[in-house]
Amino acid sequence: MKRYAIWIGLVIAGLFLSPESGFCSKPDMGKALRFKVTGDSYLKQGKTELAIREYQEAIERTPAYAATYFNLAIAYYLEKNMAGAISALEKVIELNPLDVEAHYNLACLWLYQKDLSKAKSYFEKAKGCCDGNPEFASLTRQGLEYLDEIQNIDSSAQALALFLLQFQQGLTPEPIAF
Repeated sequence: MKRYAIWIGLVIAGLFLSPESGFCSKPDMGKALRFKVTGDSYLKQGKTELAIREYQEAIERTPAYAATYFNLAIAYYLEKNMAGAISALEKVIELNPLDVEAHYNLACLWLYQKDLSKAKSYFEKAKGCCDGNPEFASLTRQGLEYLDEIQNIDSSAQALALFLLQFQQGLTPEPIAF
């Protein structure tokens, strides 16, 4: 009977410690960390395509490490891949729902995408997560104030404000139709 209990325990442990569960062996964790560190180095050098590849390799080995997704989002943003950046930040929030930086950055990305309702939703979520973080409390308040301001102006002025915001961020804004 004792032998069966040990066997069942090993089977259950195998299920919970499978690579798909986000946990991995120490060698995989070490490899993942090396890929992440290399990605960070490439990112600092402005080699974003190489950084993205390294982060993706790290994620294959440790899919439950939010910091890698956050840096992947930065790399995608620098490549002007908003969909990739949004997806990576959503994964950060899935792994850590109280990550104020991820909520704030998602709000900004949705603002750059001109989706004011999603931007407001994420600014509000960031506001709810920023207890003890005065920097993000201030940034979140400013983001919500900016949204209130542009939602209360006519559509032409709103389009111009969003165009200038995209331009200021180095994005390629869509032409404005008046």
